[in-house]
Amino acid sequence: MKYVVVVPYTYKPYFDEFMATCKFPRENMLCIDNTTAEKNIGCMASHNKGIDFMREKGADWLIVISPAIRFGENGGIDFLKILERKPDYHVIHGASENVEGGKQSDPNGGGHNKVFGWHLMAINKTVFDAVGRYDQNFTPYGFDDIDLSLRIRKYF
Repeated sequence: MKYVVVVPYTYKPYFDEFMATCKFPRENMLCIDNTTAEKNIGCMASHNKGIDFMREKGADWLIVISPAIRFGENGGIDFLKILERKPDYHVIHGASENVEGGKQSDPNGGGHNKVFGWHLMAINKTVFDAVGRYDQNFTPYGFDDIDLSLRIRKYF
């Protein structure tokens, strides 16, 4: 199983703190500096660069990470074990340790937890083959997650 990581960032201190907890090999990471107006290509274009990087590397998964994430002792490498066990999944969202049994909500319809959702997720290359890339019309930010979610749900 091959993977790449894309980490677009707009605030360098968050990025530095993220990197201090991250153990993904740098050669598998595409870090995109969006800290200034001149450099900022937006979230969707950054994620699309991640898709290009995934294809260049011949990877199976694109892992999208927000630099607001802080990993524990395993530095995020434990997330890879889930991808290895679920090669037929389309999208896998990371969750914090407080999520009992990996559930994203109370089975009775209520509850709240710390699922990282779009801040730590892996998307299988088959998703982009089927539904296309992030729509950059939503730049600089907003509703791109809903758009991609709807396309994924309609296709799969």
